[in-house]
Amino acid sequence: MRNTFLMIVLFLIVVLAWALFPLYGKCFTGSYDSLSALFSGLAFVGIISTIIQQKQQLEMQKERLILQRKSWR
Repeated sequence: MRNTFLMIVLFLIVVLAWALFPLYGKCFTGSYDSLSALFSGLAFVGIISTIIQQKQQLEMQKERLILQRKSWR
């Protein structure tokens, strides 16, 4: 639940930054700069999400190994 909330917050920050980019990012020229910024931010959120999910899976695997060792004794 906490991770879902974190991903939603990160997603909203990226979308907000993308929406405000034309107002404050006038130093860049080109028609695809804001779209590129959006997809870069979303890719970053995806990487963070993947890292969090892998951490959870490793913790679950560790718990299973501990239980398996206890059952062998």
